[in-house]
Amino acid sequence: MPRLPATSSLSRRDALRAVGLAALGSVALAACGGSAAAPAAASTTASIAPATTQAAPSSASSSAAPASTTSAVTEATTSSTSSTAAATSAATSSPATSSAAAASTSQAASTATATSSTLVVTRRAGDILYFAEFSGDQMKVIDTLIGPFQQAHAGTKVEVIPVYDSGVIEMQKLTTLVVSGTPPDLIKWTGGASSMAQNGFTTPLDAYVARDKFDLAQYNQKVLKVAGYYQGKLHALPFAYGGNGLAMVYNRTLFQHAGLAEPPTAWGDASWTWDAMLAAAQKLNKLNGNTFSQVGLLQPGYYMDLPQLWQTSWISSDLKTITCDSQPMIDCYTNYGDLSAKYHVAPMSTDKTPDKGFLSGAVGLATIGGWEFTTYAKTSSLDFGFAPFPKVQVSGSQVNATILQLGTGKNVDGGWALMQYLIGGSRQALFENRVPLTPDAITKWAGGLFSDRNVRVPVLVDAIAAALPDDPILFTKNWTTMNKAVDPVMTNLQDGKVTAQTALSGLKPTLQALL
Repeated sequence: MPRLPATSSLSRRDALRAVGLAALGSVALAACGGSAAAPAAASTTASIAPATTQAAPSSASSSAAPASTTSAVTEATTSSTSSTAAATSAATSSPATSSAAAASTSQAASTATATSSTLVVTRRAGDILYFAEFSGDQMKVIDTLIGPFQQAHAGTKVEVIPVYDSGVIEMQKLTTLVVSGTPPDLIKWTGGASSMAQNGFTTPLDAYVARDKFDLAQYNQKVLKVAGYYQGKLHALPFAYGGNGLAMVYNRTLFQHAGLAEPPTAWGDASWTWDAMLAAAQKLNKLNGNTFSQVGLLQPGYYMDLPQLWQTSWISSDLKTITCDSQPMIDCYTNYGDLSAKYHVAPMSTDKTPDKGFLSGAVGLATIGGWEFTTYAKTSSLDFGFAPFPKVQVSGSQVNATILQLGTGKNVDGGWALMQYLIGGSRQALFENRVPLTPDAITKWAGGLFSDRNVRVPVLVDAIAAALPDDPILFTKNWTTMNKAVDPVMTNLQDGKVTAQTALSGLKPTLQALL
């Protein structure tokens, strides 16, 4: 069966869960003295306090930061070669000195280094430690993101600790920082809030949000609830959107050759149903034996999130009972399996399909993931457009959030100020070329990417409001192990080796035992 690319946010989130968080959590919490501390004021962060100039919300006073703290921890597990962390230096407050600030950054000796076996971090009082998934190429131009913040907060230095590896290795590196007494103040992560919060690695944001009247209304509330909250407290804020299926995509040329009208632009349009999608795929399909010369429907999104269209789920809302054998779930996966096993408009696991998938020009319908927009924009010869997911009970996109979280370092007040700056104006989203938060920003961003093409940008803009959150089972502690049970069953379902009812009934006791 077709697999999602290894670079998808989902696969990174799954990898994260394999690290053994319960074991890491007990060590980290012992090092931190318990759970995450409440926001606290410190005299060393006065220059980077939010514009309100109020004291940071506090339930207990914090100790003053030392003049300099150095931590070196050798990790038990080595990783593949990682990027070297070139920490950005403080810039002056005058905008006219931006070029000088950039030069200063490039010439500064690195004080935060990440190698395959050791993390060495040195911080001064007032520094902001920012642990973030940044590639080597992004680090080369990091001053374009961080420099203006440092200019606006004279004397403040943001030490970027870049990590760009599997979720397992990234969590191990973060754990070394925490247990060595140098936890970061701000964390950028590709996963839900619970991954960090359940280990005491993060500080709740509720008091900061209330004090500064930070606008939570800018987010899709369903996505925010899943990505941002842990045990009733806000532990993360999205700065961009991603996911395995932000929208469907269709090949306009193939639709025209098949005499098909283009899909509607409105999410929830009653004319664009699952059956309508299937009918279009049948007209687009060209199959000889097990070889597709043209694929009707490459994939209808990530199979674990499809139940949202039927308004059902793999698990109960309290995360205590597996519900995968319910009738709505059977209906959902009967339709999913039939795409390949009965109608053969989607590939089975042994079928041969065109190289490069949708970008080959020989696929009628597919979905687009959050990591694929830049690649699609470069394929100028492909005439395609965005389309909504079909309506079953509802229509909605498979969207998740890329988040920022406050750590438990000595300058979380500074981390909060930096977090607001990076979210504001979609700065971090645009720096990484991710889907930004607001409709206006999405329109401008996507319009720039596809400026010379009619890809129907409004469909993508509306996809955020129409987003359906990930199935809650993906956030259970043993999902990685569960996935090893589910994936081969889904392959057998697509290949027609098992019915949906048999598959789901067989999975239920296995998954229930893993809760």
